[in-house]
Amino acid sequence: QLVAPFTVITRWQDAEGASQQQRFFAIVKTSGGRDLGELLVGAGWARAYGAPADYPNSAAAARLRNQLDDLESTARSKRLGIWG
Repeated sequence: QLVAPFTVITRWQDAEGASQQQRFFAIVKTSGGRDLGELLVGAGWARAYGAPADYPNSAAAARLRNQLDDLESTARSKRLGIWG
C-alpha cells in the first residue's frame, strides 16, 4: 500500500566499482512521491552503500548520499530494522 502505484526511473551510469562496465541504477518513487531508498534506509532495512546516481530532477548525487548517510546513522542509533 505504501509503494503502489510506483514509478521507476533508471539511470545508465558508471557504478565506479571493480568492473569497467556501466550499470543501470533504479530510483523508485512511491505513490506519494517519496523515494523508496530513503524510506528503507530510514527504517533500518537498507544501507547507504555504493556509488550514488544523479536524479533526473538535478538533485545532486552527493547531497542525496549525505541525506542517506544521515538516515542510516539515525536508524543505527535508534537500533531500527537490521541495526536492532
